[in-house]
Amino acid sequence: MESKLPVTPYAPTTDSSADVVKTRSTAQLAGIVLTSVLMGLVFGTTFAKSHVFEPYLIRGQFIFSRFVMLKMFLSAMGCGALCLAVLSKYATVQFDACRKAWESVALSRGWVTGTITGTFILGAGMSVAGACPGMVLSQVGSGVPNSGVTVAGGLVGALIYGLCETRIKENWLQKGPQGPSKHVYFDRLIQKPYAMFAIILGVACIVFAIILEVVVPWKTELPRRLQAQLAEDFCGDSSFDVFRCPGWPPAAAGIVLGFMQIPACLIVGTFLGSATSYQVCASVWALPVKTLVEGKFPYIVKFAVPQVASWWQLAYCGSAVVAAFLWQISADDYSKCPGLDTVSAFVGGMLMLFGARMAAGCTSGHGISGCAIGMIQSFIGVPAMFSGGIIVGMIWNFGINAETYIPSSSN
Repeated sequence: MESKLPVTPYAPTTDSSADVVKTRSTAQLAGIVLTSVLMGLVFGTTFAKSHVFEPYLIRGQFIFSRFVMLKMFLSAMGCGALCLAVLSKYATVQFDACRKAWESVALSRGWVTGTITGTFILGAGMSVAGACPGMVLSQVGSGVPNSGVTVAGGLVGALIYGLCETRIKENWLQKGPQGPSKHVYFDRLIQKPYAMFAIILGVACIVFAIILEVVVPWKTELPRRLQAQLAEDFCGDSSFDVFRCPGWPPAAAGIVLGFMQIPACLIVGTFLGSATSYQVCASVWALPVKTLVEGKFPYIVKFAVPQVASWWQLAYCGSAVVAAFLWQISADDYSKCPGLDTVSAFVGGMLMLFGARMAAGCTSGHGISGCAIGMIQSFIGVPAMFSGGIIVGMIWNFGINAETYIPSSSN
């Protein structure tokens, strides 16, 4: 039985304009949905157990007082790169097709006007909201106050970008240098096999994450409310219980997340990302009036139409919320993580999603996936993202009011 649902095989979770429509069988679609759900459960689990989702831990990263986010970020990127190195050798067709589709990220926008500007705004929004498009899902599942407001801000940011995308593209994204190189991927620039590049990157990232874990032990970075449980035998080095202990080393959690690149590439036909789910949710209103608005808002209509390339993230992100909820309930920690004020949550959410759409990728899209597949613009975008967060964090914490950026009570 064939489904008539239009889908895009091996398409990115970004702004590709080279979508190829085909039909998939109902069994194939069911497999993709099931895989997306299972991946989302792992995604939500790694965020919940590492506690990387906590707003003040994220803010702490930007002023270098906490390193939970960096540890998980590096290990997820590193493990993902190693997994993709294997796929590039033993699942070459699927891997090459996914990477080919992701080229639109670099080819559809200038590296200054799109990648740098967008990721800088994304990073600034992360520092304001104490979240990223993926981490806020675990915040919602964990009952963090005002996390729903952050999601609402993100949806508004995605909607604004979608409504203005044509003008933004013509007047900004297509201006300036479209490089920085004629090559999209780093391995092609240096003319070396992708697997060699990915193995070097993967090992370097994981080693760095492990060094950070040794220098800054993960238990010392988690909030005071968890320290009594972390001192129990089930959190000990020799008797660690992954189910009972309320936290995991973030480097270990990142490695688990990195393995999700395998089913993402082989079954879903893409790489990891989460920001597109916001664009889909902010665009579905156009589906009933598609013929009336597609000429004026083609970007909105593009994401409103069901297709695997973008809609798979709905199952992925939705199950991530469920996973975080279940883990926090089991640890008796639901709704105990402090949240931010309403204005910071909303404004930060709006900035980070607007920036992510402008950059055609978020923390996962450019960081965990873009760098792992060797995309040159992602290696530019990730430092720009951290720069945006660090500048906002430093000015706020050291120049405006440290107690409002990271209150002493939040520890």
